[in-house]
Amino acid sequence: MNISIITALISILLVGGILLSLNRSNIFLVVILMCSSFLGFVDPLSFTARGLFDIHLLFLMLIMFSILMSVSKIKDLNNTKLKIPILILLSLLCYGIIIPVLRDHSTLFYSFKSSKEFMMILWYFSAFLYIRKIKDIDIAWKYLIATGIYYTIVESVAQIAAPALSSILTYSFRKEFFVFWKVYPPFWPFILLLLFTSLYQVIFKIKNSYILLYVGVIGLFLTFFRSYFLASIAVIPLILILQGKDSYKYLSKAIISGVITILGILILTLTLGDDKVLSELTEKFITSGISEISDQSGGALAGRDAYAKGRYILRDNMPLTGYGFIDKDSKFGLEARKSLIGDLIGFIDKGTLDVTIKFGYIGGVILYLTFVYIAIILVRMSKEDVSDSLKARALTCASITIIFLIVQPVHAPLTNSFALLPYMIALGLTERQYFIEKKINIYKKPIKQKCNNIADTKSFKSVTLK
Repeated sequence: MNISIITALISILLVGGILLSLNRSNIFLVVILMCSSFLGFVDPLSFTARGLFDIHLLFLMLIMFSILMSVSKIKDLNNTKLKIPILILLSLLCYGIIIPVLRDHSTLFYSFKSSKEFMMILWYFSAFLYIRKIKDIDIAWKYLIATGIYYTIVESVAQIAAPALSSILTYSFRKEFFVFWKVYPPFWPFILLLLFTSLYQVIFKIKNSYILLYVGVIGLFLTFFRSYFLASIAVIPLILILQGKDSYKYLSKAIISGVITILGILILTLTLGDDKVLSELTEKFITSGISEISDQSGGALAGRDAYAKGRYILRDNMPLTGYGFIDKDSKFGLEARKSLIGDLIGFIDKGTLDVTIKFGYIGGVILYLTFVYIAIILVRMSKEDVSDSLKARALTCASITIIFLIVQPVHAPLTNSFALLPYMIALGLTERQYFIEKKINIYKKPIKQKCNNIADTKSFKSVTLK
């Protein structure tokens, strides 16, 4: 570890310490700055070392710090709605770390190191235990949404000034098709949090978030992840139906808004190009996207079976229980790489394959059912007598959960940190808000009769758990 890395780490610790002294929610500002490569202006390799010491270790240090500072609140986990599914995910993490050691496939160090992506599920505990006030929860959500807005701004500016922007930011840029450019911001699902939070804020009339909603739609479109785009379109009416009678009246509005958005994209495309461009756009987002989700054969996935061939053989040698977290430099990893294309044992572009290699078919079924259970709990939470802001956040997390399940065969969001980090932070914050509201019973009828506008969480921003 050279002097520049040590200097960078000391600087991060000092700045982080100052921010945390001001407000607990600032821990997520520190996380967002790091995972966004300091908004794209700092290369992560300037303060990390590839392989042995990367940004995930910094995340783990923050997680451990926040949990250790919240030891007195650990008993609160006994009364959480998501206790069972989170414990199941934690059990899968432990299984994936221990099983390679028991089989003499890896040392504990390499197994632990290889689990760094899935280990981001621990952000749930950090968010739930470290945050104590409704006010801090609101601030943390604003940080998450602001990140999605920033990513969308970067994507939008890239469409007219990509070469210039690429010389300033550390993000990767690629010409997608026609006049469009694709940007690769790290941990990009913050855009999903922006999109769905603003959508449900509109639905529950919390605030006029139509502008943020359309910013979120544009942000998701410009990611050019067609499977996510199509999954989002499918999830919105599904969630509104599952949420119940209070949301039925918004179903038609959601459909109309979706049609208007699609028409706007088509008009823009035809204005800038011709029928050939429209045909290519249709291929990119409809035909290819459906193929990706249904049989993993469309778009960028074409030809990846050859790349995954050796991993299919690996999976078939231990189909039921999987291999756990195998590092490329571990004993088994070095041997397996001789018959594989690429360094990694897992395969992020074929999520079902990645899951079965790690946990086997048995663990895979457990993993998928666990996330289905999480979605069910979140929808049920939104039907309880809680604040509208909590309903919106619960449905946001439920929507993203279902989207991740739909696109898992394509992008592996359920086992990789690019999706798990923002998702688990949002999940933990939602759980804490539910816990606070139920703990102080602020929505019981006797109190409603004494207080005006009691359902507005702004009235309870100073509430602190004792």
